[in-house]
Amino acid sequence: DQSVNGGNGGQSSFGYTGTGGASNGSTNRGTGGGGGGSAMSDSSWTLLIPGSGGGASAAYQGKATGQFNGQAGGNGGGIIHFYARYLNNNGTISANGQTTSNATCRVGAGGGGAGGAISIQAQIATIGTSKVVAVGGNGGSPCGAAGGGGQGGLGRIRLAANVLVGAANPAAE
Repeated sequence: DQSVNGGNGGQSSFGYTGTGGASNGSTNRGTGGGGGGSAMSDSSWTLLIPGSGGGASAAYQGKATGQFNGQAGGNGGGIIHFYARYLNNNGTISANGQTTSNATCRVGAGGGGAGGAISIQAQIATIGTSKVVAVGGNGGSPCGAAGGGGQGGLGRIRLAANVLVGAANPAAE
């Protein structure tokens, strides 16, 4: 029998990383979950890049139980760009990473996807509080000896406005 711990999420050029999957602590059961995806974007905002996907958990091969494939990681968040004179947000603008399924009792959970990129440029922007979000998805929960998946990294948000009312999650650059 073999077991494998989940990997860490990769580090982006911006410095955010996803957390690693949990160790299963077992030599004869499920595997650790995959690491969470890393948040992506270039530092000058000339290129918007979506969030990366979370890591898949490792496969498990047991002598008596057969082979179990690992679970996929979550999808990364997308790209949203607004360019307007006036923006009045009455809902939620989100580019969140996908949360993954929980582990089964033989296979670890995949890591959550990273948050994406949101860019808002306006003369006057009313966005509300925490109504513009780009957070990483949750990794799946562990089950028995099967490890849980890592949390996806934060996305990036840029708010460029002469008058700005509200705040974003994570904080805008």
